[in-house]
Amino acid sequence: MLEKAVAPQVKVSDADVKAYFDKNHALFDKPEQVKARHILVADAKTAQTVLAKLKADASDANWLALAKQYSTDPSTKDKGGDLGYFGRGQMVPAFQDAAFGAKVGQIVGPVKSPFGYHVIQVEDKKPATKATFANTKDQIKTQLTQQQEAQQVPLFLQQLRSNAKIDVSDDRYKDAFPPPVTPAPVTSTAPAPAATK
Repeated sequence: MLEKAVAPQVKVSDADVKAYFDKNHALFDKPEQVKARHILVADAKTAQTVLAKLKADASDANWLALAKQYSTDPSTKDKGGDLGYFGRGQMVPAFQDAAFGAKVGQIVGPVKSPFGYHVIQVEDKKPATKATFANTKDQIKTQLTQQQEAQQVPLFLQQLRSNAKIDVSDDRYKDAFPPPVTPAPVTSTAPAPAATK
């Protein structure tokens, strides 16, 4: 509601949007990503067993069944090991290197990490993309508009309060609504003329 009240005062020009993009374009670039699934187990022998079963049958149904049976990862075991898309730096180095180094469809492992042993299948890859002004213009304009509206709300509330006459009859609440501050009269800041002799 307050944002609607200040919206008419907010003006974000195309030049503002372009300047923001030019200064911050890297924020809108998308890094290379991999979509993978995995089965995490505690020991290398179990990992080899899982790997052999998946190499014999890599169907979605088998991944789901084996993840439920063997995986120690509580967040993915009921989803067939699905990790979704992730970028570099989001997984431990050994896992990341195996996933980004594999081809789509390839099953790799066992990969040792601090969590145990992973059997991984890469399901998809997305290359890194550079943001363009045309693709990000609307997003940036919305973001800048929201930022400016958020900055205007306190000023708007102060203006409402300054223009309002608030009469507090209960002494317990007088401190919550002090009278508005009256600005000091404007005085000249020019230096006084030099005295003449």
